[in-house]
Amino acid sequence: GLNNVSQLVGYDELNAEALLWSSPVDTNPEVLAPLPGFSMASAVDINDAGLIIGESFGAVGTSVATAWVVTPAGDVSLPVELPSPAGDPRAWVYALDEADSDGLIQIVGASGQSNPGSTALRWEVGIVAEQPALVSGPTDIGSPEGGVSAAYGINFLGDVVGETGNWPFVKFAGQVMQPLAGIRKATYGYANEINNAGIIVGDQGYLSRGRAISKAVIWTTPSSPHELEKDVDLARGESLVAASQINDAGYIAGLGFFPAISENGNVGFLLLPAP
Repeated sequence: GLNNVSQLVGYDELNAEALLWSSPVDTNPEVLAPLPGFSMASAVDINDAGLIIGESFGAVGTSVATAWVVTPAGDVSLPVELPSPAGDPRAWVYALDEADSDGLIQIVGASGQSNPGSTALRWEVGIVAEQPALVSGPTDIGSPEGGVSAAYGINFLGDVVGETGNWPFVKFAGQVMQPLAGIRKATYGYANEINNAGIIVGDQGYLSRGRAISKAVIWTTPSSPHELEKDVDLARGESLVAASQINDAGYIAGLGFFPAISENGNVGFLLLPAP
């Protein structure tokens, strides 16, 4: 995660620690404490108000959504639990938006027995006395297809994207969840991010001769999927596999397959709008 004041969050997989970098050149990141009773943590996103979201991990099968606040002076609050639905031992968070005029911040994720989860969720959080303060949630976003659902992205308007039944969805604020149209031959897919203009990015795929083929996709409207690699010059064997982020300037980041660059072919990409 990265905010507009150049603070970054992530995690150390080897030591199972959530980390905060005060700037891109910070060589000594701060370790974010997990919730009491938990030994491990990860951090996945941070907004301009300094709210950090992630998870605390303990016994096998337990993952608890967690929030921290970092102040402008760099002090970090104690962790606060973002509760799971009653009787559910697992919850994940994936994205958050900026504070609205009332100071409320929306967080999206999922809960359930599997990762990414089985029920797409939303929480509302404020910041009180430099601590995260739960205002509402978890709220079930809904899953019209049934089965597994998860919410991966949210914009300032409260529009949410994710996947349900292995198919991408969008839920515009105040409206019901709706599936996104698919590219040719697509049998599954994910909507990963939505910007404040309502443009969505993600990936969709299908099987071809027993091999899974994944394509990075952009939707300017829910009914208009488009393969991003059709807009760029790629060498034979190269592809854009998944789009994970889009900002309001139209920059798109994601994962590509470039066998001449990397031993396993997996390389991150950044697409810039044509001048």
